[in-house]
Amino acid sequence: MRLHPSTVSTFIKRAGKQGIGIPSKRSGAQPKLNARDQRQLVGRQLRLAPRLPMKNHLKLWCDTHIKISMDSFKKYMKDIGFASYKAAAHKPSLADTQKLRKLEWCMDKISWGP
Repeated sequence: MRLHPSTVSTFIKRAGKQGIGIPSKRSGAQPKLNARDQRQLVGRQLRLAPRLPMKNHLKLWCDTHIKISMDSFKKYMKDIGFASYKAAAHKPSLADTQKLRKLEWCMDKISWGP
């Protein structure tokens, strides 16, 4: 296996500094809500009105607590186990002409059976 000399050099330097050659994990940004805030979000906010739209939940939360974006709010809700609610669409009934066409189609296919 042939590696580029700069790759080997970087690996050796990192192993000398950290003791291992594997790069360390990136820390990233600090979470906006701590564990206590997340418990409050579930206990007080979401359990009282679980079917309220997310915009309303976010507005109520930001009025009394830390201001967070909608994306952060959705992420915390997903981590907690909540998802957005969307009512099922109403499926219209068949019209008389559609019923007749469906019946004709079925009658044509009767011979397909055993």
